Amino acid sequence: MQLPEPRRTILHIDLNSFFATAEQQANPFLRGKSMGVGMRDYAGSAILAASYPAKWQGIGLSTRYNVAKSIDPDFELASMDPVKYYDLHNRFIAILQQFSPQIEIYSIDEAFLDITNLTKSRRDAWEISFEAKHQITRQMGAAITCSIGIAPNKLLAKIASDHDKPDGITEIKWEERFEYLDPLPIQDVWGIGRNISYKMNKAGIHTIRQIRELSDDALYAIIKGYYSRLRLLVDGYNFEPVTSNRERKPAQSMQHAHTLHNATSSKAELHSLAKKMSERLAIRLRRHSQRSSKGFISFAYANMGKYDWNFAHWFGSNFALGELTDSGEKIYRACAPIIDETELKQKIRRITVGLFDLSIPDQLILEKPSKESSLKSAIDEINDRFGSFKIRTADILHQYAKETELSSAKHNMRFHACLP
Repeated sequence: MQLPEPRRTILHIDLNSFFATAEQQANPFLRGKSMGVGMRDYAGSAILAASYPAKWQGIGLSTRYNVAKSIDPDFELASMDPVKYYDLHNRFIAILQQFSPQIEIYSIDEAFLDITNLTKSRRDAWEISFEAKHQITRQMGAAITCSIGIAPNKLLAKIASDHDKPDGITEIKWEERFEYLDPLPIQDVWGIGRNISYKMNKAGIHTIRQIRELSDDALYAIIKGYYSRLRLLVDGYNFEPVTSNRERKPAQSMQHAHTLHNATSSKAELHSLAKKMSERLAIRLRRHSQRSSKGFISFAYANMGKYDWNFAHWFGSNFALGELTDSGEKIYRACAPIIDETELKQKIRRITVGLFDLSIPDQLILEKPSKESSLKSAIDEINDRFGSFKIRTADILHQYAKETELSSAKHNMRFHACLP
Protein backbone atom coordinates (compact mmCIF):
# COMPACT_ATOMS: atom_id res chain seq x y z
CA MET A 1 0.00 0.00 0.00
CA GLN A 2 1.31 3.43 -0.97
CA LEU A 3 1.53 5.72 2.03
CA PRO A 4 0.51 9.36 1.67
CA GLU A 5 3.11 12.07 1.16
CA PRO A 6 3.55 14.15 4.35
CA ARG A 7 2.29 17.71 4.05
CA ARG A 8 3.68 19.38 7.17
CA THR A 9 6.45 21.98 7.38
CA ILE A 10 8.76 21.12 10.24
CA LEU A 11 11.91 22.89 11.41
CA HIS A 12 14.65 21.25 13.46
CA ILE A 13 16.89 23.84 15.13
CA ASP A 14 20.20 22.56 16.51
CA LEU A 15 22.63 24.85 18.36
CA ASN A 16 26.10 24.10 17.03
CA SER A 17 28.49 22.47 19.52
CA PHE A 18 26.45 24.14 22.24
CA PHE A 19 28.57 23.66 25.38
CA ALA A 20 31.75 24.69 23.57
CA THR A 21 30.24 27.77 21.92
CA ALA A 22 28.63 28.77 25.24
CA GLU A 23 32.11 28.89 26.77
CA GLN A 24 33.47 30.76 23.75
CA GLN A 25 30.67 33.28 24.11
CA ALA A 26 31.54 33.75 27.79
CA ASN A 27 35.26 34.03 27.06
CA PRO A 28 36.16 35.84 23.81
CA PHE A 29 39.77 34.60 24.08
CA LEU A 30 38.51 31.06 23.33
CA ARG A 31 36.73 32.00 20.11
CA GLY A 32 38.05 30.46 16.94
CA LYS A 33 40.35 28.17 18.93
CA SER A 34 40.66 24.45 19.35
CA MET A 35 38.95 23.88 22.71
CA GLY A 36 36.51 21.67 24.53
CA VAL A 37 34.41 21.36 27.65
CA GLY A 38 34.93 18.83 30.42
CA MET A 39 34.93 18.32 34.15
CA ARG A 40 38.65 18.83 34.83
CA ASP A 41 41.88 19.03 32.86
CA TYR A 42 43.44 15.87 34.30
CA ALA A 43 44.82 13.35 31.81
CA GLY A 44 41.88 10.93 31.86
CA SER A 45 39.18 13.61 31.66
CA ALA A 46 36.59 12.97 28.94
CA ILE A 47 35.73 15.83 26.59
CA LEU A 48 31.97 16.39 26.61
CA ALA A 49 31.89 18.87 23.72
CA ALA A 50 34.46 20.28 21.31
CA SER A 51 34.66 23.40 19.17
CA TYR A 52 34.68 23.00 15.41
CA PRO A 53 38.42 23.77 15.06
CA ALA A 54 38.98 20.86 17.46
CA LYS A 55 36.51 18.59 15.65
CA TRP A 56 38.24 19.23 12.33
CA GLN A 57 41.40 17.73 13.86
CA GLY A 58 39.59 14.62 15.08
CA ILE A 59 38.94 15.76 18.67
CA GLY A 60 35.36 15.17 19.75
CA LEU A 61 32.95 13.70 22.25
CA SER A 62 34.67 11.07 24.45
CA THR A 63 38.21 12.01 23.45
CA ARG A 64 40.41 12.09 26.54
CA TYR A 65 42.17 15.29 27.47
CA ASN A 66 45.67 13.86 27.13
CA VAL A 67 44.81 12.49 23.66
CA ALA A 68 43.43 15.89 22.62
CA LYS A 69 46.65 17.57 23.78
CA SER A 70 48.73 15.06 21.80
CA ILE A 71 46.71 15.91 18.66
CA ASP A 72 46.81 19.65 19.28
CA PRO A 73 49.20 21.00 21.95
CA ASP A 74 47.26 24.29 21.92
CA PHE A 75 43.96 22.60 22.81
CA GLU A 76 42.26 24.19 25.83
CA LEU A 77 39.69 22.67 28.19
CA ALA A 78 37.01 24.81 29.83
CA SER A 79 35.20 23.59 32.96
CA MET A 80 31.54 22.66 32.73
CA ASP A 81 29.11 25.35 33.92
CA PRO A 82 25.56 23.89 33.95
CA VAL A 83 24.00 27.12 35.29
CA LYS A 84 25.27 29.01 32.25
CA TYR A 85 23.94 26.38 29.85
CA TYR A 86 20.54 26.34 31.53
CA ASP A 87 20.34 30.12 31.26
CA LEU A 88 21.17 30.02 27.53
CA HIS A 89 18.71 27.15 26.99
CA ASN A 90 15.89 29.25 28.43
CA ARG A 91 16.80 32.10 26.06
CA PHE A 92 16.86 29.65 23.14
CA ILE A 93 13.37 28.35 23.87
CA ALA A 94 12.00 31.85 24.48
CA ILE A 95 13.26 32.88 21.02
CA LEU A 96 11.65 29.88 19.30
CA GLN A 97 8.34 30.50 21.03
CA GLN A 98 8.15 33.81 19.16
CA PHE A 99 7.85 31.90 15.88
CA SER A 100 5.42 29.07 16.66
CA PRO A 101 3.36 27.81 19.60
CA GLN A 102 3.93 24.26 18.36
CA ILE A 103 7.39 23.58 19.78
CA GLU A 104 8.95 20.37 21.08
CA ILE A 105 12.07 20.68 23.21
CA TYR A 106 14.13 17.67 22.18
CA SER A 107 17.22 18.41 24.30
CA ILE A 108 19.05 21.33 25.88
CA ASP A 109 20.27 22.47 22.45
CA GLU A 110 17.65 21.10 20.03
CA ALA A 111 13.99 21.73 19.29
CA PHE A 112 11.35 21.00 16.64
CA LEU A 113 8.90 23.63 15.38
CA ASP A 114 5.77 22.95 13.35
CA ILE A 115 5.24 26.03 11.15
CA THR A 116 2.72 24.47 8.75
CA ASN A 117 0.02 27.00 9.56
CA LEU A 118 2.47 29.90 9.27
CA THR A 119 3.72 29.18 5.76
CA LYS A 120 2.08 29.45 2.36
CA SER A 121 5.22 28.68 0.38
CA ARG A 122 8.72 27.30 0.81
CA ARG A 123 10.02 30.84 0.79
CA ASP A 124 8.13 31.49 4.05
CA ALA A 125 9.93 28.58 5.74
CA TRP A 126 13.30 29.95 4.67
CA GLU A 127 12.44 33.45 5.86
CA ILE A 128 11.40 32.11 9.27
CA SER A 129 14.63 30.09 9.45
CA PHE A 130 16.82 33.10 8.62
CA GLU A 131 15.01 35.24 11.17
CA ALA A 132 15.35 32.53 13.86
CA LYS A 133 19.10 32.34 13.20
CA HIS A 134 19.37 36.13 13.40
CA GLN A 135 17.49 36.30 16.72
CA ILE A 136 19.55 33.46 18.25
CA THR A 137 22.81 35.25 17.45
CA ARG A 138 21.48 38.66 18.49
CA GLN A 139 19.97 37.55 21.80
CA MET A 140 22.39 34.76 22.78
CA GLY A 141 25.68 36.11 21.44
CA ALA A 142 27.82 36.24 18.31
CA ALA A 143 29.58 32.95 19.10
CA ILE A 144 26.29 31.02 19.27
CA THR A 145 25.22 29.63 15.89
CA CYS A 146 22.67 27.04 14.83
CA SER A 147 21.89 24.72 11.95
CA ILE A 148 18.29 24.44 10.76
CA GLY A 149 16.60 21.67 8.82
CA ILE A 150 13.36 22.21 6.85
CA ALA A 151 11.36 19.13 5.88
CA PRO A 152 7.87 17.59 5.75
CA ASN A 153 8.43 15.50 8.92
CA LYS A 154 10.64 15.34 12.02
CA LEU A 155 12.93 12.58 10.74
CA LEU A 156 13.90 14.44 7.57
CA ALA A 157 14.11 17.78 9.40
CA LYS A 158 16.68 16.31 11.80
CA ILE A 159 18.70 14.82 8.95
CA ALA A 160 18.56 18.19 7.16
CA SER A 161 19.91 20.12 10.16
CA ASP A 162 22.84 17.69 10.37
CA HIS A 163 23.66 18.13 6.68
CA ASP A 164 25.25 21.59 6.76
CA LYS A 165 27.11 22.28 10.01
CA PRO A 166 27.95 24.70 11.41
CA ASP A 167 25.55 27.58 10.80
CA GLY A 168 23.68 26.21 7.79
CA ILE A 169 20.11 25.86 6.55
CA THR A 170 19.09 22.80 4.52
CA GLU A 171 15.71 21.91 3.07
CA ILE A 172 14.82 18.33 2.17
CA LYS A 173 11.88 18.11 -0.21
CA TRP A 174 9.92 14.87 -0.13
CA GLU A 175 10.78 13.94 -3.72
CA GLU A 176 14.51 14.50 -3.01
CA ARG A 177 14.73 12.64 0.32
CA PHE A 178 16.73 9.66 -0.95
CA GLU A 179 19.57 11.94 -2.08
CA TYR A 180 20.10 12.73 1.62
CA LEU A 181 19.06 9.41 3.17
CA ASP A 182 20.82 6.85 0.98
CA PRO A 183 24.49 7.78 1.64
CA LEU A 184 24.03 7.98 5.42
CA PRO A 185 25.68 5.43 7.71
CA ILE A 186 22.95 3.47 9.49
CA GLN A 187 23.92 4.72 12.96
CA ASP A 188 23.54 8.35 11.84
CA VAL A 189 19.78 8.08 11.26
CA TRP A 190 17.52 9.25 14.05
CA GLY A 191 15.42 6.36 15.38
CA ILE A 192 17.90 3.58 14.55
CA GLY A 193 19.59 2.38 17.73
CA ARG A 194 23.01 0.85 18.18
CA ASN A 195 21.65 -2.71 18.45
CA ILE A 196 20.04 -2.49 15.02
CA SER A 197 23.16 -0.81 13.61
CA TYR A 198 25.32 -3.60 15.03
CA LYS A 199 23.16 -6.34 13.49
CA MET A 200 23.09 -4.64 10.11
CA ASN A 201 26.85 -3.96 10.12
CA LYS A 202 27.49 -7.58 11.11
CA ALA A 203 25.51 -8.61 8.02
CA GLY A 204 27.72 -6.38 5.86
CA ILE A 205 25.15 -3.59 5.51
CA HIS A 206 26.39 -0.11 6.37
CA THR A 207 24.28 2.51 4.57
CA ILE A 208 20.58 3.37 4.31
CA ARG A 209 20.63 2.62 0.58
CA GLN A 210 21.79 -0.94 1.28
CA ILE A 211 18.89 -1.45 3.70
CA ARG A 212 16.40 -0.01 1.21
CA GLU A 213 17.58 -2.45 -1.44
CA LEU A 214 16.93 -5.48 0.78
CA SER A 215 13.77 -7.51 0.34
CA ASP A 216 11.33 -7.73 3.26
CA ASP A 217 12.30 -11.38 3.82
CA ALA A 218 16.02 -10.54 3.94
CA LEU A 219 15.44 -7.62 6.29
CA TYR A 220 13.23 -9.71 8.57
CA ALA A 221 15.88 -12.44 8.73
CA ILE A 222 18.36 -9.92 10.16
CA ILE A 223 16.28 -7.95 12.64
CA LYS A 224 13.00 -9.88 12.99
CA GLY A 225 10.04 -7.87 14.32
CA TYR A 226 11.56 -4.40 13.95
CA TYR A 227 11.85 -4.69 10.18
CA SER A 228 8.53 -2.95 9.34
CA ARG A 229 9.47 0.06 11.50
CA LEU A 230 12.95 0.17 9.91
CA ARG A 231 11.44 -0.03 6.43
CA LEU A 232 9.42 3.13 7.14
CA LEU A 233 12.50 4.97 8.45
CA VAL A 234 14.70 4.19 5.44
CA ASP A 235 11.87 5.32 3.14
CA GLY A 236 11.78 8.65 4.98
CA TYR A 237 8.49 8.21 6.85
CA ASN A 238 7.87 9.55 10.34
CA PHE A 239 4.37 10.17 11.66
CA GLU A 240 5.22 11.68 15.05
CA PRO A 241 3.69 15.13 15.53
CA VAL A 242 5.59 18.01 17.08
CA THR A 243 4.44 17.55 20.65
CA SER A 244 4.68 20.01 23.52
CA ASN A 245 6.72 18.53 26.37
CA ARG A 246 3.69 18.96 28.63
CA GLU A 247 1.80 16.56 26.37
CA ARG A 248 4.52 13.92 26.07
CA LYS A 249 4.16 10.50 27.63
CA PRO A 250 5.85 9.93 31.00
CA ALA A 251 9.36 8.46 30.87
CA GLN A 252 9.55 4.67 30.91
CA SER A 253 13.07 4.56 32.33
CA MET A 254 15.71 6.80 33.89
CA GLN A 255 19.30 6.51 35.03
CA HIS A 256 22.17 8.43 36.57
CA ALA A 257 25.84 7.78 35.82
CA HIS A 258 28.94 9.08 37.55
CA THR A 259 32.46 9.08 36.12
CA LEU A 260 35.03 9.31 38.90
CA HIS A 261 37.89 11.80 38.70
CA ASN A 262 40.13 9.06 40.07
CA ALA A 263 39.28 5.40 39.53
CA THR A 264 38.60 3.51 42.74
CA SER A 265 38.52 0.00 44.15
CA SER A 266 36.92 1.18 47.40
CA LYS A 267 33.59 -0.51 48.06
CA ALA A 268 32.80 2.24 50.58
CA GLU A 269 33.14 4.90 47.87
CA LEU A 270 30.95 2.89 45.49
CA HIS A 271 28.31 2.57 48.21
CA SER A 272 28.40 6.32 48.77
CA LEU A 273 28.01 7.04 45.06
CA ALA A 274 25.20 4.50 44.70
CA LYS A 275 23.34 6.12 47.59
CA LYS A 276 23.69 9.57 46.05
CA MET A 277 22.48 8.42 42.64
CA SER A 278 19.60 6.49 44.22
CA GLU A 279 18.47 9.67 45.95
CA ARG A 280 18.71 11.60 42.67
CA LEU A 281 16.55 9.01 40.94
CA ALA A 282 14.03 9.12 43.79
CA ILE A 283 13.78 12.90 43.49
CA ARG A 284 13.02 12.57 39.77
CA LEU A 285 10.40 9.90 40.47
CA ARG A 286 8.62 12.11 43.01
CA ARG A 287 8.81 15.12 40.73
CA HIS A 288 6.86 13.23 38.05
CA SER A 289 4.62 11.29 40.49
CA GLN A 290 6.17 8.04 39.27
CA ARG A 291 7.33 4.88 40.99
CA SER A 292 9.39 1.88 40.02
CA SER A 293 9.86 -1.73 41.10
CA LYS A 294 12.86 -2.69 38.93
CA GLY A 295 16.31 -1.31 38.27
CA PHE A 296 19.98 -2.01 37.66
CA ILE A 297 23.44 -1.01 38.79
CA SER A 298 26.45 -1.30 36.48
CA PHE A 299 30.16 -0.51 36.47
CA ALA A 300 32.92 0.20 33.97
CA TYR A 301 36.63 -0.34 34.61
CA ALA A 302 39.24 2.39 34.41
CA ASN A 303 40.84 0.87 31.31
CA MET A 304 37.59 0.74 29.33
CA GLY A 305 39.48 2.48 26.54
CA LYS A 306 36.97 5.14 25.63
CA TYR A 307 34.57 7.39 27.50
CA ASP A 308 31.56 6.51 25.40
CA TRP A 309 28.17 5.08 26.34
CA ASN A 310 28.14 2.93 23.22
CA PHE A 311 31.57 1.34 23.52
CA ALA A 312 32.41 1.07 27.22
CA HIS A 313 32.44 -2.47 28.65
CA TRP A 314 29.80 -2.61 31.35
CA PHE A 315 29.10 -5.24 33.99
CA GLY A 316 26.60 -5.34 36.82
CA SER A 317 23.17 -6.70 37.62
CA ASN A 318 19.45 -5.96 37.59
CA PHE A 319 17.52 -5.82 40.87
CA ALA A 320 13.89 -5.98 42.00
CA LEU A 321 12.54 -3.55 44.58
CA GLY A 322 9.65 -5.82 45.59
CA GLU A 323 7.05 -3.06 45.29
CA LEU A 324 6.49 0.22 43.52
CA THR A 325 8.50 2.87 45.31
CA ASP A 326 9.89 6.40 45.07
CA SER A 327 12.24 5.93 48.01
CA GLY A 328 15.95 6.53 47.47
CA GLU A 329 16.73 4.43 50.53
CA LYS A 330 14.92 1.39 49.06
CA ILE A 331 16.67 1.81 45.71
CA TYR A 332 20.03 2.00 47.45
CA ARG A 333 19.31 -1.06 49.62
CA ALA A 334 18.72 -3.04 46.41
CA CYS A 335 22.06 -1.82 44.99
CA ALA A 336 24.11 -2.47 48.16
CA PRO A 337 24.28 -6.30 48.00
CA ILE A 338 25.30 -6.17 44.34
CA ILE A 339 28.21 -3.86 45.21
CA ASP A 340 29.23 -6.15 48.08
CA GLU A 341 29.11 -9.29 45.93
CA THR A 342 30.84 -7.83 42.86
CA GLU A 343 34.44 -8.92 42.44
CA LEU A 344 36.49 -5.93 41.36
CA LYS A 345 39.32 -7.13 39.14
CA GLN A 346 40.42 -3.56 38.41
CA LYS A 347 39.62 -0.06 39.59
CA ILE A 348 36.20 1.33 38.69
CA ARG A 349 35.94 4.48 36.58
CA ARG A 350 32.15 4.77 36.16
CA ILE A 351 29.07 3.63 38.05
CA THR A 352 25.47 3.81 36.83
CA VAL A 353 22.18 3.28 38.66
CA GLY A 354 18.97 3.09 36.64
CA LEU A 355 15.27 2.30 36.93
CA PHE A 356 12.82 0.96 34.37
CA ASP A 357 9.15 -0.02 34.00
CA LEU A 358 8.17 3.29 35.59
CA SER A 359 4.49 3.81 36.35
CA ILE A 360 2.05 6.24 37.92
CA PRO A 361 -0.12 4.20 40.35
CA ASP A 362 -3.85 4.88 40.02
CA GLN A 363 -4.22 5.19 43.77
CA LEU A 364 -1.38 7.70 44.09
CA ILE A 365 -3.63 10.76 44.04
CA LEU A 366 -5.90 9.18 46.67
CA GLU A 367 -3.17 8.31 49.15
CA LYS A 368 -2.97 10.30 52.35
CA PRO A 369 0.56 11.67 52.70
CA SER A 370 2.54 9.80 55.35
CA LYS A 371 5.04 11.46 57.68
CA GLU A 372 7.84 9.98 55.56
CA SER A 373 6.42 11.29 52.26
CA SER A 374 5.76 14.71 53.79
CA LEU A 375 9.37 14.84 54.99
CA LYS A 376 10.63 13.88 51.51
CA SER A 377 8.47 16.57 49.91
CA ALA A 378 9.81 19.18 52.31
CA ILE A 379 13.43 18.15 51.65
CA ASP A 380 12.83 18.16 47.86
CA GLU A 381 11.35 21.65 48.07
CA ILE A 382 14.32 22.98 50.05
CA ASN A 383 16.86 21.37 47.73
CA ASP A 384 15.02 22.66 44.64
CA ARG A 385 15.16 26.17 46.07
CA PHE A 386 18.69 26.25 47.43
CA GLY A 387 20.55 23.63 45.36
CA SER A 388 20.88 19.86 45.12
CA PHE A 389 21.80 18.05 48.34
CA LYS A 390 21.80 21.12 50.57
CA ILE A 391 20.02 18.68 52.88
CA ARG A 392 21.55 15.24 52.62
CA THR A 393 22.05 12.10 54.63
CA ALA A 394 25.33 11.56 56.46
CA ASP A 395 26.30 8.56 54.34
CA ILE A 396 26.77 10.73 51.23
CA LEU A 397 28.44 13.61 53.08
CA HIS A 398 31.93 12.17 52.54
CA GLN A 399 31.35 11.82 48.77
CA TYR A 400 30.06 15.39 48.55
CA ALA A 401 33.14 16.70 50.38
CA LYS A 402 35.43 14.71 48.08
CA GLU A 403 33.75 16.05 44.92
CA THR A 404 33.95 19.60 46.29
CA GLU A 405 37.66 19.18 46.96
CA LEU A 406 38.24 17.95 43.39
CA SER A 407 36.12 20.64 41.75
CA SER A 408 37.96 23.67 40.45
CA ALA A 409 36.60 26.96 41.82
CA LYS A 410 35.17 29.26 39.18
CA HIS A 411 33.01 32.35 39.01
CA ASN A 412 29.48 32.34 37.69
CA MET A 413 29.98 33.76 34.18
CA ARG A 414 26.34 34.10 33.10
CA PHE A 415 26.74 37.87 32.86
CA HIS A 416 29.03 37.34 29.83
CA ALA A 417 26.33 35.60 27.83
CA CYS A 418 25.39 38.64 25.70
CA LEU A 419 28.84 39.88 24.83
CA PRO A 420 28.87 40.80 21.14
